[in-house]
Amino acid sequence: MPARHRAARRWPALALLTVTALLAGCGGTPQDEGPPGEVGGTISYGYWGNPSRAERVDAMVDRFELARPGVEVRSQIGAYQSYIERLTVRAAGRDLPCVTSMQSTFFAPYATQGALLPLDGLIAEGRIAVDDVPADVLVSGQAGGRQFMIPTGSYVRPVAYNVDLLAGTGVPPPRPGWDWAEYADWLRAIQARLPEGVYATEIEASNLMSLFSWVASHGEPFFDESGLAFDPALLREWFVLWEGLTREGVTVPPSMIPDQTNNLELAPVARGVAVAGTRDIPQLTITESALRGVGLGRSVGWASNPVAVAGASGNVIGSNGLAISADCDNVATAAAFIDFFANDPAAITAYRSDNGVVPGARGQEVLLDDAATPEGVQRSVRVLRELSESGDIASMTYPQGIQILTGELRRLFEDIAFGRTDVDTAVESFYAEARQALS
Repeated sequence: MPARHRAARRWPALALLTVTALLAGCGGTPQDEGPPGEVGGTISYGYWGNPSRAERVDAMVDRFELARPGVEVRSQIGAYQSYIERLTVRAAGRDLPCVTSMQSTFFAPYATQGALLPLDGLIAEGRIAVDDVPADVLVSGQAGGRQFMIPTGSYVRPVAYNVDLLAGTGVPPPRPGWDWAEYADWLRAIQARLPEGVYATEIEASNLMSLFSWVASHGEPFFDESGLAFDPALLREWFVLWEGLTREGVTVPPSMIPDQTNNLELAPVARGVAVAGTRDIPQLTITESALRGVGLGRSVGWASNPVAVAGASGNVIGSNGLAISADCDNVATAAAFIDFFANDPAAITAYRSDNGVVPGARGQEVLLDDAATPEGVQRSVRVLRELSESGDIASMTYPQGIQILTGELRRLFEDIAFGRTDVDTAVESFYAEARQALS
């Protein structure tokens, strides 16, 4: 059957309220589904992305429908930020798509408040295969010891750098296993050899994923059952490190922090304004393309995050994946779709790891063996494999409420950088906000 053009329905625009307030209306704890029935009929599938991703989703859905005659998948797409903001409203209104795209950083409240279906029974019945998903990735889709999300794309955020700009300074690339003191000295050495208006690095202090890496590299857990699990002294050291680098002029100016979180192609590293900054693995190629487009570099290299204690890793793995709404009325078909998406070579070659690297070894081999797989996708697979095979990966599970911490960390470091508060007050404020957000 030839692929047909699909007009994916836009993610509904709804008013934004807090996750806790909205999901309180869902009521109750997760309930196991009864017998799922036969595969057939129609399901809805919601995801975030852009037109390019929509084309890959369309191709993958066409292949699923070809493999399952009589099945129809109606897709709904939204931009990332609006998607996660409106997810809470749709969950409270019991209006989640049957198959809902989730992320390890924000699925937990939907799982614990009963908006998502536990998938353990479907896995046990063989309706969703997870044997190709590494255990440290599979756990990222669990809450309360139960599986609610099937990871379909993994991401790690190493240090990325403009190879050409770095070569122009004469400073060598980072060595494997470097520590944070070496990292800071590396940045200072780069800055000393750069022209005016170009900086050694973006500001990582305001990035929660980078703070995750910092804490993991010290061998400490970030969260436990009661909230934040790491010593406040670690957060203080983090702020002091970046306040110092910012005052020394080693980082981009604090006024550029918003540029780091908007369009990836317009971020300082992608515009040749900064040499280094952390990036998710698939973003290495996107950044490389942006640099080539403006003639400010041809290659983007990467290095593992620095470590503070032997045996630790600062490369925290996260996952994007698929969940089933607790209100889905076609669980059998939803499960079949997830299994196809995660495991079938036809789906893997159509989707091409567009939202994180396919986590399983068999799926990765499918992409590496397919001559049509773009070099950037193959590179992403190789990078993740290198980190995984060397054991340079840290796993983490995320409680509900961390979205609030993302904005709070940025606000607090901006206040530090612009002289509106001091480090100790910022640390106290972050922990106070975390106690409320994670309770």
